[in-house]
Amino acid sequence: MKAPILFAAALLCLAACSNNASEEATTAYDATEQHLPVSGRAAEPVADTARKFLRTADVRFQSEDVARSTTAIEDAVIRSGGFITLSDLKSESLNRQVKEISDDSVLTIHTFRVVGLLQLRVPATSLDTILKAIGKEVVYLDSRTIKADDVSLQLLANRLTQKRLSGYGTGAMAQVKTSDRLNDKQQVQHSVLEKQEDADNTYVRDLNLRDQVNYSTLTVEMYQQDQVRRKMIGNNDNNRRYE
Repeated sequence: MKAPILFAAALLCLAACSNNASEEATTAYDATEQHLPVSGRAAEPVADTARKFLRTADVRFQSEDVARSTTAIEDAVIRSGGFITLSDLKSESLNRQVKEISDDSVLTIHTFRVVGLLQLRVPATSLDTILKAIGKEVVYLDSRTIKADDVSLQLLANRLTQKRLSGYGTGAMAQVKTSDRLNDKQQVQHSVLEKQEDADNTYVRDLNLRDQVNYSTLTVEMYQQDQVRRKMIGNNDNNRRYE
């Protein structure tokens, strides 16, 4: 009799262990589904140094505490050598109700949501690190978009344009020296100034593009779960009745 009883007990233990393992696996799976990764391959530097990528990222998520998450993200950006171009923290009013409790008192019920907006510039080599730091603040991820645009050809075009325009100025000034006509000299000088302006604009565009390549732009939108604030105040609209 003891052998069948022991065998049945063993089967029950195995079934219980199997159920526990299944429950643990399901829990882990659900947690993975809830906390999606914020970083991505597009945010990582590439081995091909000849290619230049302009990286941008946009993240929107729910935070347990927007104010605390804002401070944590800003600290991570500063440590990476980046900087904050916008930090906006505010409460959005969703609904307000006023209920009369007594002749001289009313209850105000205010529903609001705390939201935050950050615009950040971070070194391109640290973008993935910053995104992982942001991931620690995520309760629920609404969206995450990372873009990596290859601007190698644009940078090459800027260099060639600058070289071509600088060569034009040298040849044109040589032409001015050999010409005896005042009108021709004025036209050439005016043309040289126009080409120099084009060269300057190309140089500025090139600097701006290189800055965007070196420092990625990151936009972060955060919000908390809706909150309700209740407050008892005097019923000023009912003074006569109170008197």
